[in-house]
Amino acid sequence: MQIGDGSVSTGDRTGVGAVVSFLPPADATTNTVVVRYSDGAVSRHTVASSTSGSPSTSWVEVRLPATQQSRSVVSILITHADGSGATISASGWLVDTNGESTTDSPSESGIAGAIVVPDLTGLPVEDAAEILGSIGLEASTVDIVAPGALPGSVLEADPGPGSEVTPGATVVLSVAASPSQSSADAARDLIVPELAALPTSARVRPLEELFGPTQIDTLDGRWIIAQPSIDGPLPGGCTLGAQDGIYGLEKICVTGYAEILLLDPATGEILRAYPFPELKPQSLHATDDALYCIRQGDGALGDSMLCRIDLETLEATVRIFPSALESRFTQADAAWTAPSWVLDEPTRLALWEQLQITERGITIRGWTGSATVDPITLALLDVTLADD
Repeated sequence: MQIGDGSVSTGDRTGVGAVVSFLPPADATTNTVVVRYSDGAVSRHTVASSTSGSPSTSWVEVRLPATQQSRSVVSILITHADGSGATISASGWLVDTNGESTTDSPSESGIAGAIVVPDLTGLPVEDAAEILGSIGLEASTVDIVAPGALPGSVLEADPGPGSEVTPGATVVLSVAASPSQSSADAARDLIVPELAALPTSARVRPLEELFGPTQIDTLDGRWIIAQPSIDGPLPGGCTLGAQDGIYGLEKICVTGYAEILLLDPATGEILRAYPFPELKPQSLHATDDALYCIRQGDGALGDSMLCRIDLETLEATVRIFPSALESRFTQADAAWTAPSWVLDEPTRLALWEQLQITERGITIRGWTGSATVDPITLALLDVTLADD
């Protein structure tokens, strides 16, 4: 493999510009060169093998576009086809910022039949997978949270660059994860920034059903009750976010946190998020105009809760019925509530166990009474504390 004028540099030729020259296989009649540049541009060139002289010793040259400086080349992928158009071999190269080729041809491996893993660090994962496929290797990916790294870029590979592997081997690419939500969307939804920075795979973990469905599809998308999954230890055993921040706004305990997520059913993208720190919803119920969630206090869970998400505006209203015995909302570090939450004084309805949703309203029944709730505002309309 040669880049430039017979050496392994990307220096320009006077009056010609940057040139990629290579030695095609003996049986190759056509060759395709795909060059990717640091500004995201891609140039594709198809050239025939030389017919003069022996094919094994006739170099083929491809001139790169004059608008691209040689130092902007990031990667080069070359495939060779025979007379029938079938690909008979391929090779991939990376070029560092100094214009030096950073990988060797797979044919130069010291082990017969082995393939040398190229250095793919910094490449978009799609390009890295394409290069691996072109030299006969498989690619698998693992998302890694890497603040400051370009989302979707390769951080490292296993086996590492320069390793010799057998054809068909799998190279595991550690990829800088894309955040599950943008900063703007996280701020809109009152989501802790460190939570929004997690990849979707770590954040969209549906809770198991307890008292009803935890996933429901509506015309807006797929709704789920989710709890994030964090690999590795966290400060305090569970804390994600600012250690001295406001609980529920700048930090959360992931073991006590849940959220209702609206997902794009086709892509899995988070469209909206509704946080519930220390107040996990247990089931979802949908009507034509709203999505309701419930949490039924039963003694072990000291607080009951109702929520309503308007399917037209996507605005949420939450009403909490704290327990007089042990409420999670009496602790100093758990005092934060979202603006749309209504926190009642402790009542016997904190341990309600039955829910009925009708067009006339929502009826909840506690151990010693019942209440009817306006389904639009979740305002308490009538309470009967006598046994029914």
